[in-house]
Amino acid sequence: MNLSRRTAATERSLIYNRGSYPLNRSKIEVKLPELSMSSSSNKLFVPILYRVKKDGTIFNVSIEDNFKSDSLVTGYELARLPNFEMEAVRVVNQSGRWQPFAHNGNYVNREGRILIRFEYHPECLIDINKSIVLRPDICAKFNGDKKLYNDLTSPRNGFDGQVTFIVIVEKDGTISNEYCLRSIGKINCKVELWNLKKLSSWTPAIRNGKAVRSQLKITISR
Repeated sequence: MNLSRRTAATERSLIYNRGSYPLNRSKIEVKLPELSMSSSSNKLFVPILYRVKKDGTIFNVSIEDNFKSDSLVTGYELARLPNFEMEAVRVVNQSGRWQPFAHNGNYVNREGRILIRFEYHPECLIDINKSIVLRPDICAKFNGDKKLYNDLTSPRNGFDGQVTFIVIVEKDGTISNEYCLRSIGKINCKVELWNLKKLSSWTPAIRNGKAVRSQLKITISR
């Protein structure tokens, strides 16, 4: 995806008293379901500029350059990472119909701004120099020995501890960049990393019909 950037237009003369907002607000809420959310989550935002046609179609979606922070984004940091910028643009482009800008019932073609906010685990991006797709259309799924997977992740006879890993599922279905997120109980990361590597056969995540690199959280219980 080629990312368009521009500086916000100066349109003080284009006053309005209605609009603009997405008719289905839930479509612009960004969630990363494959990762756990916690009080230690990091918070980022991407400022997006756009225009809305009379029929509610959104167009001219771009990342805003030279954005000046204000009270609306307290506690959030400006994201300049390609993964987050691409996801923010995608979210807005797929947000459906919008309420156009209007003044006293008359359509106003003016620029709008929306801040797409992300909350993600501090280890969400293990290697920002490689492309990791956030929120793929279809998440990666284990396709190997189901009994082994269940024994390692949901043992029937209980467990003495848990180790949670974050991994990258590559396009070829292998896992890489194993990172031990936390360890609870009588087991440790080094030992369970050996068990994690047994879960080596995955169906990669899909975006727009193509296999992509994605991130996954796996908890080993022993």
